[in-house]
Amino acid sequence: AGNGEDGLNMLHEHWVDLYSAVLPRCDCGDYLWRDRVCKHILAALMREGNERVIQAVGGLVAALKSAA
Repeated sequence: AGNGEDGLNMLHEHWVDLYSAVLPRCDCGDYLWRDRVCKHILAALMREGNERVIQAVGGLVAALKSAA
């Protein structure tokens, strides 16, 4: 249980490399086949205080609140 096969992959810790701002990497590989930043990279960028990401998420939250 908790190995990802049973739908509990939220327990799996991911390795994220933010060393290169141009090409952050994560061991999930989603960012490669989706050609988009994965949720693990996004969470790491938020945790690191990336202003661009925080502003974008704030704008999204504001839009969702006004639509509700």
